[in-house]
Amino acid sequence: MTVVEKNTGSDGSEYAWAKKTADEYRARGYEVTLESSVDFLPGFRVDIVALKEGENRIVEVRRRSSLRADSRLHDLARTIESQPGWSFDIVLIPESLQLIAPDGSRPIGVEAALHQLGAAERLLDAGYPESALLIAWAACEAVLRTQLQEETGRDNDMSLTGQLMDAATMYGIISHEDRDYLKGLQALRNAVAHGFSHAEIRAFVFCWDSGCWARRGSC
Repeated sequence: MTVVEKNTGSDGSEYAWAKKTADEYRARGYEVTLESSVDFLPGFRVDIVALKEGENRIVEVRRRSSLRADSRLHDLARTIESQPGWSFDIVLIPESLQLIAPDGSRPIGVEAALHQLGAAERLLDAGYPESALLIAWAACEAVLRTQLQEETGRDNDMSLTGQLMDAATMYGIISHEDRDYLKGLQALRNAVAHGFSHAEIRAFVFCWDSGCWARRGSC
């Protein structure tokens, strides 16, 4: 197992760093796929598979804090390196900044989040999609943080939203498709939070369905 630590570069989510790392492997002549599966790791999607002339590498991109929390990586390394021609690389990336909130801040909990989602739907029906988006987004983050705490046993932190969604995906709380959808929606949330609007906001409806967001017509 090879561990490479990135000490410089702009901050970003683990997914953004995975794409950047994939480009680095491509520049070294590897054929690269992101979020791929391999036959000898059933049910597990790895960050990067890099292949070159019989040299097969699996690469996981992690922050040091998430590396300590994920005991599965040790088993993963043993399984990969037991396969002829395969090796395992871990790329450690800089820790992200934390959001600043008053001491004692905690997620609002699932019950309160569901109540907020009901309020968001009423605001949407009343013609206030921007307000609905902000309330629904806050409810979504609260539920994800609560579920991550239950999954990992760690106290909730104030990690940035991109980090939160990547962690929720890694632990199977949301799917890769859900994460990509939420990251697309995040740009609209940011616009509204800073006093802007966008026509696309009116194309969305927010509902909670088994822990996932849904588009209009699918609730």
